[in-house]
Amino acid sequence: MKISIFSGGRGNKNLFQAFAKEQCEHELNIIVNGLDDGASTGDIRRLMDYKIHGISDFLKTITAFSNDPFIDVMEIRFPKNSNFLEKIKMISTIYQFLEQNITPEFLTNSKTKPTESQLKFIKENLLTFIENVYKFREEIVDLSDYKIGNIIFASLLINNNLDFKVSIKKFCKICNIQSNVNILEAAKLPLNLVGILKNGTLLPNEASVVLSRTTDLIQRTYQINNPLSLNQIRKISSLEKNDKIQYLNALETTTDSNIEVLNSLECSDLIIYGSGTPYSSTLPSLEYLGVADKIASNNCPKILIANLQKETDNFLGTSSLIEDVIKFLTKSSTLKHDPKDLITHILVSNNNEIENKIVFDIQELKIKFPWITIIEDDFNDPNIKGTHNGSKVLDSILNI
Repeated sequence: MKISIFSGGRGNKNLFQAFAKEQCEHELNIIVNGLDDGASTGDIRRLMDYKIHGISDFLKTITAFSNDPFIDVMEIRFPKNSNFLEKIKMISTIYQFLEQNITPEFLTNSKTKPTESQLKFIKENLLTFIENVYKFREEIVDLSDYKIGNIIFASLLINNNLDFKVSIKKFCKICNIQSNVNILEAAKLPLNLVGILKNGTLLPNEASVVLSRTTDLIQRTYQINNPLSLNQIRKISSLEKNDKIQYLNALETTTDSNIEVLNSLECSDLIIYGSGTPYSSTLPSLEYLGVADKIASNNCPKILIANLQKETDNFLGTSSLIEDVIKFLTKSSTLKHDPKDLITHILVSNNNEIENKIVFDIQELKIKFPWITIIEDDFNDPNIKGTHNGSKVLDSILNI
């Protein structure tokens, strides 16, 4: 079978690991938007003048399919620098590593100790990254809390003229990903995510959309060409809510979906809306032009995997999530599609012992969405509460 999956970063990790464990021969096309801009991912985007997607979600998706021991090494992070002296010390540590072959303590003391060949590979990619940043920006990179994998991917981007597609394929090769797994950019154009809460509070970047801790709901998100500047943030924050919305509407960008994504959706035997943080992961990928048209024209099952657990107090309920999937898809087309052609099945868990479980009402779902087939089971992973049992989800999907 050919399967298209809309995914973010870690939300579908268990499902992807189940695919890898079963060594399924199905063609998997994983669609990732790359809007993430937090921590070192955001810094790498800045260092490359925002000409690239955020790399973190692509890396999390790729590594979820891999059993290569190098994956654990790539999860190691550089120590956090809390003050100026620690930053200077880190620069000295990097110099000793690159020039004097002295392995940093954070690598030698890690649970997963890199081999000599892995250390050599890390060193080569680290040098490529920091040398190019200094050459083109005259900036010494502050590697505080940088993940090894992010540095390797950034080096691949540099060596391949910022070609994201080529870099993904080369990173997949490094991770020994099966050839039937394809990681696709949801759109070719790198974009930035902002949002606004119903109370009018501005969410100035993707990180704030994900980490919003208020109990208020997100009213809307916007994808824009360039990240908001500090001056823009100050200006927007001083406006009344309606004026904020008008300002953001003027900045919003519409762009075509990646042609590879459209081809995959057109030919898929299954289309899956994966679990994860909705407003940053699944939903933004649905509003790129052409997506709804291809999904609606395909008669295959279209399956939503409902989240199990609230990440924040303003997290979507299952009914609201279905409504938003339809709403975001509607933004991708000038045609009016019947919702029945956009989503056909939903997987919901009946395990009531999950902490901060997302509440859903089966009767409400049946009344509001009578055409949707509800598959109810205990999809909770018994070992990690609040995450999906990948094998169980996989079995349910393949049995539809």
